[in-house]
Amino acid sequence: MGEESKTKALYRLKFEKGFVSLLILLVIIFLSWIGFEAFYKISSQERIIRYEAQRINASFLADNGLEWARALLTKDPTWEGGTKLFRNGKVEVEVEKEEQDYKVTSRSKSAGVIQVRYSSFSQGDNGVFVLISYRELFD
Repeated sequence: MGEESKTKALYRLKFEKGFVSLLILLVIIFLSWIGFEAFYKISSQERIIRYEAQRINASFLADNGLEWARALLTKDPTWEGGTKLFRNGKVEVEVEKEEQDYKVTSRSKSAGVIQVRYSSFSQGDNGVFVLISYRELFD
């Protein structure tokens, strides 16, 4: 009986060591999963923030294209548009003359984000162009 008790005790000790090893493995897997989830959420938020910054930049570029067109139309009412390159994007402006008004389309692209602005300008008595309509198109 003494021999049998030693065998049972030894078997139970090995079983407990195996159980502790399994428990440690499960804890390591759980902590790794939590770390992966945290990393994924942080990188997702960074991508969202980067895209939002690019969208705002493209919006400013498109609006600046309208102002650029207004300034050049004031100097030369026959101007038909052009392209302007910036460090952080580009703006393409198209101008169409319609009877009394000018239809202006400003397309901007900044790091893959595209913004479009449509507007109509009318020339005032003093020669300055006045904005009479404004629309936005988002990509």
